Amino acid sequence: MKVSVVIPVYNAEQFVRSAVVSALDQFETAEVILAEDNSNDDSLNVCRSLEAEYSRVLLVCHPDGKNHGAGATRNLGVRNATMEYVAFLDADDLYLTDRFRVAEEFFVRYENIDGVYEAIGVFFEDKEAENKWISYGEDDITTLSERVCPEKLFDVLMKGGKGTFHLDGLTVKKGIFEKCGFFFENLKLHQDTAMNFQMAQFGRLYPGRLDTPVALRRVHSGNRFVSDYNRYLTSSLMWKTLFKWALKNKVQNNRMTAIFLNHLYFIYCNVIDRHSEKRINIQELWKLILEPLKHPILFIRVLIEHFRRKISC
Repeated sequence: MKVSVVIPVYNAEQFVRSAVVSALDQFETAEVILAEDNSNDDSLNVCRSLEAEYSRVLLVCHPDGKNHGAGATRNLGVRNATMEYVAFLDADDLYLTDRFRVAEEFFVRYENIDGVYEAIGVFFEDKEAENKWISYGEDDITTLSERVCPEKLFDVLMKGGKGTFHLDGLTVKKGIFEKCGFFFENLKLHQDTAMNFQMAQFGRLYPGRLDTPVALRRVHSGNRFVSDYNRYLTSSLMWKTLFKWALKNKVQNNRMTAIFLNHLYFIYCNVIDRHSEKRINIQELWKLILEPLKHPILFIRVLIEHFRRKISC
């Protein structure tokens, strides 16, 4: 098994070397793709040094030399990957020993497999980051609480309550992107969450190690925490984007309804949010509100489903 490890890089001069070394330490890593996103710090020069130092490291940049965000940068890395298997690692995170051992066993065992997701852990760079992490109620391990068969993974993720998986713990066949599409480039946040749904819908993802981390997420004061943003707005944009994707790809009615319901829910949250310092402006809000009105049949279906659940309770 030979893997292309894609590392999107943005303002990670302090950490990217450690990430690269942890990836190169894996026997299965055939190449590390450093996708540099026009950082403001010295990341580009660090990446150039790593490419010169290690024959398995390839540095790629956006052709126009501009900053395009995490989604576009991951896509750049994937498109430059030459191996059959692709894995991801954030530039400030680390792989642990035997990162791909169980994943390889699963790819051998199942003929129709598209990917394997596994747990990742966390370590804190400083006390400030640890306190911030704890204050947001984040878990020390990102994983699913139970093993889910590929056919039910989308519905389990959609329903929530049983955890999720992180890109650092995901290994997939490169061909899965032909089935589900690439990362959404219009989203500043949540491209990774959206990709989980994309892959769960059109791919067959199996659970690997769910109780033992295969990678560590580094938490430091420079991390972008979701709570630092208007979470209702960023979530609304993700569900709106997923909904358009689902329409285009003719996702099943029950899943389309679930996506649409989440879209409506976060629009509602934006409307009633009176306390956020990052309030959505009226123009953005109207764009969100008008979108569901273009789909009256789905809107009625959601209302029927909502009242059906209330009656059954």
